[in-house]
Amino acid sequence: MIKYNPKSWFAIIFHAYSRNIMKLLLPNLLFFGCYSLLVTWTIEHFFGFDFEGTVVGHSLLGIVLGLFLVFRTNTAYDRWWEGRKQWGALVNNTRNFAIKMHAFLAADDHENRDFFARMIPNYAFAMKEHLRQGVDKQELEPPDEAFYKEIDHYEHQPNRIAPLLFSRLDRLYRSGQI
Repeated sequence: MIKYNPKSWFAIIFHAYSRNIMKLLLPNLLFFGCYSLLVTWTIEHFFGFDFEGTVVGHSLLGIVLGLFLVFRTNTAYDRWWEGRKQWGALVNNTRNFAIKMHAFLAADDHENRDFFARMIPNYAFAMKEHLRQGVDKQELEPPDEAFYKEIDHYEHQPNRIAPLLFSRLDRLYRSGQI
């Protein structure tokens, strides 16, 4: 994900992915620029046709660019809105799961309550960080000493935290505690 600062928009033009795109497009741009220059020069020189300056071309270009920007903005907003909906669903589902575990577990079962109180937020935090730049495991709250060893070998830590939650839930169910 690119860190974007709207005050320094000029720097994003020369970002790494922009350089690669420019490397790909530059030969085509030069070819079509030279081709259109040659066609225009040929028409003016051999046929005596004199092009007069007009603003129609710029108006049409403005309309096309305006439509392009509108579609691009709508697409970006749709992606943002979908991400917002998905994040809201994650927050609601983890909150509901925490409420259910609070209701199901006995009041004196501090070990399991502490486990779920740490692991449910760990899942949401790990998901957020995984979608950004990657999870820093030291920022998670370990419920026990074996937690870091348990998730260390996995590239996708949220997919490892979820089975830890559900295996503990299944163990509680099979033992008759819930």
